[in-house]
Amino acid sequence: MRIFALELNNDIKGIENRDRYIEELIRKLNEASYAYYNTGRTIMSDTEYDSLLDKLKQMEKSTGIVMSNSPTQNV
Repeated sequence: MRIFALELNNDIKGIENRDRYIEELIRKLNEASYAYYNTGRTIMSDTEYDSLLDKLKQMEKSTGIVMSNSPTQNV
């Protein structure tokens, strides 16, 4: 019984970490977009932005979690 509880706690922590990772990717990408389009500042390279966006797309596809503020939802 204890082993199952430990596995369940690890699964919950994994889900929480996954959700926080997705939120962090969205925050960083949105911050970079805002800086570029609204202030003319570049806070990360195009390569870094594209890499983070690819990671986000992969996470959204594998988890089915797509948040409304995700840059993947912009037209």
